[in-house]
Amino acid sequence: MIRFTGITFDPNFKQKAAANFERTQKYIDSETLRYSDPYVPWKEGFMKKSGKTGTVLGSGVVEYTVPYAMPRSSYQVYTRL
Repeated sequence: MIRFTGITFDPNFKQKAAANFERTQKYIDSETLRYSDPYVPWKEGFMKKSGKTGTVLGSGVVEYTVPYAMPRSSYQVYTRL
């Protein structure tokens, strides 16, 4: 007869997982900013700087906070005018 006694986890598993998730999310946010950098319009550099200052690393949201950084319609984004 086989008796299943259950699985035991490390008592600190939840804290370790949360710390790993937070570190990974910060990395993803910073890499998103870095990879999108060549595609951000550059006239005086305000929009690029607003991405770095408007984004809280680890939040999961990359935000450009200048007023003219509004989303365009899908027609303008996916077609050449």
